[in-house]
Amino acid sequence: MKIAFILAGFFLLLLLLEALFPLRHRTWALVRRLLVNLCVSALAFAAAAWIVRPIGLSLAAWMSAKSFGLLHIVPLPAVVQFGLAFLLMDLTFYYWHLANHMLPVLWRFHNVHHIDPDLDVSTALRFHVGEVLFSAGFRILQVGLIGLPPLTYMIYEGVFQASTLFQHSNIRLPLQVERLLNRVLVTPLGIKLTRSGYDNRLFMYHRDIPSM
Repeated sequence: MKIAFILAGFFLLLLLLEALFPLRHRTWALVRRLLVNLCVSALAFAAAAWIVRPIGLSLAAWMSAKSFGLLHIVPLPAVVQFGLAFLLMDLTFYYWHLANHMLPVLWRFHNVHHIDPDLDVSTALRFHVGEVLFSAGFRILQVGLIGLPPLTYMIYEGVFQASTLFQHSNIRLPLQVERLLNRVLVTPLGIKLTRSGYDNRLFMYHRDIPSM
């Protein structure tokens, strides 16, 4: 619950920064879009909170107890294991997101996110419940193969959700800050320039990985 409150506060902060430093002008009224996006995402929120997150945490706890998964093949220092788990979660999610763009059955649900008439922090919440339910199956495969600890899973989820909010925000950053962040992270300007592509991940190392 603490993570949820932190993310809610971060959402409101980004909403304020969008009003002060907009990257581009809105085509729809803000309140109208917020209501639409919150209504669209209501069931997705419920599915994520009651299905996807419990599945991920339970599986992570079981995998850690059984020492099963890629992270348990070779004994690793805790810091190395944490960093490797974080990167593997991000990398595997990139290919899941790619699949949502390339497979018609998944795209029919994921397209709900992309047809938002504007792009701002509320777009990060706009997902079809069907996509979230499909992601539950992917999460079982992802966490099961990697075998990360529950705490690492929770930290990754929190950072990932915060990053998604930031990426979709309509904030105009100073050019120097934009260039610096864009070396390692996906930025608001970066995701707007590649809106039709597959930019939904934390780090920029995926630019060196060929897509399908």
